[in-house]
Amino acid sequence: MRKEKNAKSKLEFLSPLAYLVIGVSFITLFFNTKSADPFNTPKLSALLITAALSINYLVKYWQVNSVKKIKLDLFFLLLLSFFLLSGMISVIFSESLSVALIGDTQRRNGFLSYLALSLVALAVSKTISFNTSKNLFKISILTGLVFSIYGIIQISGKDFVSWNNPYNAVIATVGNPNFASALMAIFSVLAFSILFVKNFSNTFKVLAIVCIAMSVTGIVSSDSRQGLVSLAFAIAFFSSIYLYSSRRKLGWVVISLSALSSVLAIAGMLQKGPLAALLYKPSVSVRGFYWDAAIEMFKNYPLTGVGFDHYGYFFKELRSVEYPLRYGFDLTSTNAHNTFLQMFSTGGILLGLSYLILVISTLIIGLKLVKDSDSNQRIISLGLLSAWIAFQAQSIISIDNIGISVWGWLLTGAIFGLAGKKELQKNLIEPSKSSNVSKNQITVLPFLISTVVLIPALILSVVLMRIESNTFMSRNVLDNYAGQVDKNSAFSQQLLRLLNQHSNYVLENRIADSNYKIQIAYDLFNSGEQKESIRVVNELAKDNPRNLYALDAVALLSREINDPKAEIQARKSLEKLDPWNGKNYLQLMILYKASGDVTNAQAMLNKILSFAPDTNEAKFAIEEFSK
Repeated sequence: MRKEKNAKSKLEFLSPLAYLVIGVSFITLFFNTKSADPFNTPKLSALLITAALSINYLVKYWQVNSVKKIKLDLFFLLLLSFFLLSGMISVIFSESLSVALIGDTQRRNGFLSYLALSLVALAVSKTISFNTSKNLFKISILTGLVFSIYGIIQISGKDFVSWNNPYNAVIATVGNPNFASALMAIFSVLAFSILFVKNFSNTFKVLAIVCIAMSVTGIVSSDSRQGLVSLAFAIAFFSSIYLYSSRRKLGWVVISLSALSSVLAIAGMLQKGPLAALLYKPSVSVRGFYWDAAIEMFKNYPLTGVGFDHYGYFFKELRSVEYPLRYGFDLTSTNAHNTFLQMFSTGGILLGLSYLILVISTLIIGLKLVKDSDSNQRIISLGLLSAWIAFQAQSIISIDNIGISVWGWLLTGAIFGLAGKKELQKNLIEPSKSSNVSKNQITVLPFLISTVVLIPALILSVVLMRIESNTFMSRNVLDNYAGQVDKNSAFSQQLLRLLNQHSNYVLENRIADSNYKIQIAYDLFNSGEQKESIRVVNELAKDNPRNLYALDAVALLSREINDPKAEIQARKSLEKLDPWNGKNYLQLMILYKASGDVTNAQAMLNKILSFAPDTNEAKFAIEEFSK
C-alpha cells in the first residue's frame, strides 16, 4: 500500500504541471553575470524557451479534449486572445519594432514576453488539478527558500557576486529590492496557506515555516514597503475568507479589521494618517509623476497607446514640469510603475481594457472557486488566490518584472484551471474525447509543433544572450585598453581588434538594443574611432527620432569634434521631446551666443527663467549671457 502511495506521489511530481512550475522557478532564479543586463534578458530567454516547450502540453490537451466542453476554458482562451490581439495592434503602431517585440533596455517587457506569459498561463490551466496542485506549492516553497537564502547571504555581505548595485543589498536574483521583497511576499503567502492543508506532510510544513521566516527577514531587511504591504494584504485576505467560511461572525470582525487596516496602510503610504511614519517612502511620491505621465500618454494616444513598452520614449515630453525641478533634468523613467496604467498608456484602450478584464475575471472566478470548494480544496484555492492578490497588490506600485510576473501569470492559469475542473465536477461533465486521434498522433504532433516553435525561440534567445555578452565584453576590453600606457604596443592593438570584434557583432545586429549601440559608440569614440562613432549615433537618431539617448549622443559627440551646427540641430530635436530640460536650453543658449545669434540665445535664457528660475542652470545662464 505504501509502495502504491509512493508511486502515485512520484507520478504526480513528474506531471506536466511540475515541469512547468520548475521552468517558472528557473526563470526567476536564472541570471548571468557576463551579460550587460544580468537579470532581464536572461529571464526573457528562459521564458521564451519555457513557453515554447509548454506548447507540447497544450497540443496534447487539445487533441483529446474539446475546448468548447468547458466554458471556463473557452472563456480563458478568449480573454488571452483579446489581450494578445490588442497587444499586436499596439506593436504595429510602435515607433521601434524591436523594442515593441523584445522590450526596452533593462525591462524586456515587449510583446514576446507577454505572449510567452500567456502560453505559460494557458498551459498551467490545462495541466493543473487539485491533486497535482500540491506540486505547485512544494516547488514554489523550495524556490522561495533558495531565493530568500540568497537574499540573506546578500544581507550578510557575503554575496559571491560583486554587483554594481546602487540599491539596498537585497536584490536576490531579480536585481532590485522592491522586486525581491514582492516575490518573497508571494512565496510567503503560498507557504503560509499550506500550513492549513491536512494532506501536506509535516516535513513540508516545517520547510514552509522556514520559508516564511527567511522571506519575512529578507522583506524587512530590503527596506522595501511594497513587499511588506503586499504580504499584509494577502495574509489579511486569506485570514478573512478562511475565518468567514468557518466562523462567520469572527470572519466579519476580521474582514472589518482588515478593511480598516488596508485603508490606514494606503493612507500611510501616501504620507497620511498614523502609519505614515512607518510606511511612507519618498519613492512612493515619485510614482505619482509616473502615473500622471502615463495618463497624459493615454489622453494623447487613446486608441493605440504610445507603443508597446515605449513609455520611456514619451515620458520626458509628457511629464509634469515639477518632476525635473524636484529630481533633476537628467532623471527619467521607462515604466509607469503601475501595470494597469502601463497597459493603457503603451497599448491604448484595447490593451488596457483587455488586461483589466483579465484581472477582474480572475478575481471573480477565484472567489467563486473558493466558495464552491470545501475542506483542503478550499484552502488550496484560497492560497493560490491570496498569492495572486499579493502579486496584484505590488503591481499597482511597481514594474512588471519578468521574474515576478511569471508567477502572477502562473497563478492566473492555476485559478482558471482549477475553476474549470470544478465546473466539470459540478456539472458532472465528462471530458470530450476525440475518437479520430491515434496514440501516435498524440505523441508525434505535439512534439513536431513544439519543436517548430522551440527552434526560433532558441535562436532568438541565443542571439539576445550573445548581444548581451558582446556588449559586456566590449566595455571590459575598453577599460583594459584605457589602462594601457603604450597605446601602440602589440597588446594594445590586440585589445583594439578585440573591441572591434565585440562592437561589430552588436552594431551589425538589427535586433540589438539601441542603447547598447549608443554605449558602444561612446566606446569607439574613446578608442579613437570617431567617424564610426558619429556615424552610428546619427544612424540611430535617424532610425528612431524619439530616441533621446541617441539625440543626446549626437549632441555630445558633435561638441567633442567641434561641430556646433550638428549639436544645435540635435538639441533642437531634444527640445521638442524634452521641453522641461533646463540643461539642454542652457547648452543651446551657449551655442547661439558663441555663434553671434543673440536673439535665439535670449530666447533660450527666457525659457529657462520661465520654469526653472531658482536652479543652478538659470544662475549659470544669466552669468554666461551677461559676459
